[in-house]
Amino acid sequence: SKTMPRTSAAFACAVATLFAAGALAAPPENLCNWQNEHCCETEVLTASPRSVEDIQTLVEEYDSIQGSGLGMSWNQPFFCPEVNQNAVGLTTSTIENQFIDIDEENLEVTVSAGVKTRDFIDYLASQGETGYALPTISWFIDQSIGGAVSTGTHGSSMEYGSLSSEEVLKEITMVLPNGTLVTLSSEIDPFLMKAARVSVGRLGVITSLKFNIRPQRAITRTTTRIGMDDFAEKMLQAQAVYMETGETPELFKDAAQWLIYPAIQEVLEITFEDEGEGTPIPTDYSPENGPVSASESGEPIPVDTWEEPSQFGPVMFAGPLSEPLTRSLANTGRNYMSRIALSDGTFPTRDAIITFPEEIYNANFIFGPTPYKETVYDQYEVGIPIETAGDCLAGLVDLMEDGEERYAYRTPCIVRPVSQEEGLLSISNEHPVVYINLEDYVFYNQRDKERNQGFYNVIRYLRGDEKCKGSRMHWGKAGWPDEGCWDGSKEYPETWCDFGCAVRMLDPNGKFHSSSDIWDWEGSDLDRCCSESGYNHADETCVCQVLDRDTSLPKCSPPGYSTY
Repeated sequence: SKTMPRTSAAFACAVATLFAAGALAAPPENLCNWQNEHCCETEVLTASPRSVEDIQTLVEEYDSIQGSGLGMSWNQPFFCPEVNQNAVGLTTSTIENQFIDIDEENLEVTVSAGVKTRDFIDYLASQGETGYALPTISWFIDQSIGGAVSTGTHGSSMEYGSLSSEEVLKEITMVLPNGTLVTLSSEIDPFLMKAARVSVGRLGVITSLKFNIRPQRAITRTTTRIGMDDFAEKMLQAQAVYMETGETPELFKDAAQWLIYPAIQEVLEITFEDEGEGTPIPTDYSPENGPVSASESGEPIPVDTWEEPSQFGPVMFAGPLSEPLTRSLANTGRNYMSRIALSDGTFPTRDAIITFPEEIYNANFIFGPTPYKETVYDQYEVGIPIETAGDCLAGLVDLMEDGEERYAYRTPCIVRPVSQEEGLLSISNEHPVVYINLEDYVFYNQRDKERNQGFYNVIRYLRGDEKCKGSRMHWGKAGWPDEGCWDGSKEYPETWCDFGCAVRMLDPNGKFHSSSDIWDWEGSDLDRCCSESGYNHADETCVCQVLDRDTSLPKCSPPGYSTY
């Protein structure tokens, strides 16, 4: 077993360096997200506990409470406590003596919930003979690992699912509403573990987690530039294979993912091949040791001169741009991203699987509206059932072919498939899904905040069009409907009331309710229909419904679009 206290010299030095670089590793200074755009009400107190015992005391003493890690969320109603005269928000990242404890014999690791995901996976990669890795690694890695699990954060994996899946996550330790500390697992309590896998802070404050790990492997990464129509055809073929066989399409295996650049009508397809056990782990390599491949048709695609972000940064995060400038920006951004993070080659797992590069992350600060004021944007993500993902994404390609829907972005739209998993509120709990992540830089970065109409149309399509039927919003990101306009019993028809049973068991008085109005089971008889294993769906009188929810009301935005 190898244990790394957070106060160890090496780790402390690394974290200090990140703080100095402005890489957003520090705990939030207030109850706002990292951009200081989405904030809790001023009546809510802020607490910075130094120990798990402090968290337990706070939970016992306050009537309304929510835990957060590093503030890396775009969903204010979920990370803020319900406002009353005795409400407090606390940060798990302020805990002293946080740890990462590696059990090399059983290939497991236990980690404090407040540790930043980037620090966590980097530390794993540095240990042992070859380094270790989680079975799957997410693209966004600057949130706390507790927050990542709580919201179902994912990478691309049709084998291991998200960080919250049963293939990855073994145990969750959390503080319950009465202040007690409990550890959940599939062996200890299968039902509550399903509820806790993606709990969005509704069941308690997560303090530590246990994951499966595996030794790093030699992974060969290949990046190919393809056209939008080729991408659409691939998605349609993958959907057809799944519908015919029920098996994972070959295209979706081995963590494959796609970066869409609508302005230039191109897609970067990134594929990975595990070179197998026994293949030496590369030690002498750089991120730039390979070129980007030509198109699948064999026709060479001219590669423009590499450009540093300083050459496009001042306009990258600006408001509306002309179509030619947007195309130029997308072309340069694609090339720069390819050079620093997507080059062909064989790498250890940690460096092969793509994650958000710190160089691009820090550009949010460098080119913000004022020095040390980060550029504000909203990140949206929609999970589309694999049964409709091909039709949905092919329709999206048509929508993005021209007009404002083509020029609404400053960063690529990222497409990643994820396998089915058991979490009651996991987006993929009923079937595998294909996620698409999109970022709106235009709305905030203009003189007068006006709707980014092309972006609006795309989100409305992804959430409201019949081709994308069954799509769901990511729990930690923007775009959730306004108050009264989201119905959990319709979004999660098979499991919403099961989760309600878990809430009834663990938090009947609503201490962890949060300021969101979605935690509602009025109209469902939880008292009569709940058992220790969930809601009695077999009883026809146990109807799972939420009253007074009508998304057609004038107060509700068109399907799927809202900016808090």
